[in-house]
Amino acid sequence: MLKNATESASKIKTLELVSIDDSTDEIAETRAKALLKVLKDEGVANKTAKVVVRKADAAESTEIIRSGFLLNRSIVLR
Repeated sequence: MLKNATESASKIKTLELVSIDDSTDEIAETRAKALLKVLKDEGVANKTAKVVVRKADAAESTEIIRSGFLLNRSIVLR
């Protein structure tokens, strides 16, 4: 995935930490920020890219539930 992303002309501008509920999770947010740092270091994300934490919409909630894992969060790269 990272190889394909580095070959792409467009770079990630936002890493969205999507929560199935409205709770905050500092550990998940810290991990998302660490992932974004790696993506920036590899040149896949813009230097000004940021992490945004938000509640999942109905379609995203359904997809998180369908994943079959006991997840309550997901990451979206934009």
